[in-house]
Amino acid sequence: TAKKVLTQEELTLINGFKDQMSVIPEGRIGKKLGVHSMHDITEGGILGGVYEVVKASEKGCELFAEAFPFHDLTLKLTKALGLDEKKLISSGAMLFGTDEPERLIKELKEHGIPATVIGLITEGTDMWLIDGDKKIPLEAVAKDEIYRVFER
Repeated sequence: TAKKVLTQEELTLINGFKDQMSVIPEGRIGKKLGVHSMHDITEGGILGGVYEVVKASEKGCELFAEAFPFHDLTLKLTKALGLDEKKLISSGAMLFGTDEPERLIKELKEHGIPATVIGLITEGTDMWLIDGDKKIPLEAVAKDEIYRVFER
């Protein structure tokens, strides 16, 4: 469990994450800037969310694993529990499709919301995760990693 892996200070910090689960401010900013798409990343994590958006748009994508902005404590906990953070529920995070990523990132950061580019939408329907020197086909996430915790 988390109590066996994290210090009390880290547990307190993680407990504060629940106050960051709303994506309403991000959604308002995206609407104001006229983004193509918005999707809150919940079940299935970042890979599940991207797959759903890209599949619905009938496009392809290239995702860059090294660009995924996971919190250090998320990485520590998922490593200890043997979970894939890329397929773990990510409430409070939002995916955007936009032709103007720099403008969107600037606006989000001006409102205290961290943001980064994690990939590109491509023509065709091939979806890829680029992880180091590996190019891995992106597939639907059958089951969120959080369920593995409860199955133990």
